[in-house]
Amino acid sequence: MYYKKITCFFALFLLFLCFTTQAQKTAVVGFYNVENLYDTVKDSIADDSEFLPTGAYQWTMERYLDKLKKLSFAISQIGKEQGGVVVLGVCEVENEGVLNDLVAQAALKPLKYKVAHHNSPDARGVDVAFIYQSERFEFISLQDFELKIPENPRFRTRDQLLMVGVLDNTDTLYLIANHWPSKRGGEARSNPLRMAAAKLTRSIVDSLLNVHPHAKIIIKLVVHSNISPSNNNTNHLATRSLPTIRSTNIPHNSMHNLAGRINHGGDIHVTRYVSSVG
Repeated sequence: MYYKKITCFFALFLLFLCFTTQAQKTAVVGFYNVENLYDTVKDSIADDSEFLPTGAYQWTMERYLDKLKKLSFAISQIGKEQGGVVVLGVCEVENEGVLNDLVAQAALKPLKYKVAHHNSPDARGVDVAFIYQSERFEFISLQDFELKIPENPRFRTRDQLLMVGVLDNTDTLYLIANHWPSKRGGEARSNPLRMAAAKLTRSIVDSLLNVHPHAKIIIKLVVHSNISPSNNNTNHLATRSLPTIRSTNIPHNSMHNLAGRINHGGDIHVTRYVSSVG
């Protein structure tokens, strides 16, 4: 029996897990908060005024290009010994254009990344997205899920994304990228928003497992550093959803549920992974 090792990388934290495959190969999968990757052009819809040459951050072309260069170098070092990160979820990107600029950098060109992006209704105009090595990951589909709050119909935040593709011609992966609302406005106001985000993520997972009981799912989740992964909204996704997943007749020891956290630019990165073996 052969195993494929999938490395979940986020910030500077590494986790390893195994898949049963026909050939032994290592793939690195990760999530990176690129922290306000804006271009220098005024958006016609979202409020990006702080990230303009005349804005609060004096966001010039020189600074933008410098950020692209530094980000691309950092990404190029992720899983370098295993051929680089194959799929990387990202958050806090302004649009598809900044990602195209990122993957066109000299440090990333050899890896032949493509971009999977969807414009969210977020008030600041930031989105979650994916970049992936087109020679190792065959893109199948991208679906967006809007977080709606019935009690607050004017609330706008980034969508959650589900990307489906085939890794190294063997495993079909379902990758969910989401960046939950922060604690801005205080705990009482913001906690229901994160609970709603947790319920949305869980509903995506449950819907997938109803159709594909043995789906290999990677959830890429970012919450903020002043939110504990053990609080109610992360528990709703991480623990309360597990009995639902296990009820699909997946053997207990075939499901890998991985978590980790690290402070990085004010964010905690938490990864959950569920897979079947065999």
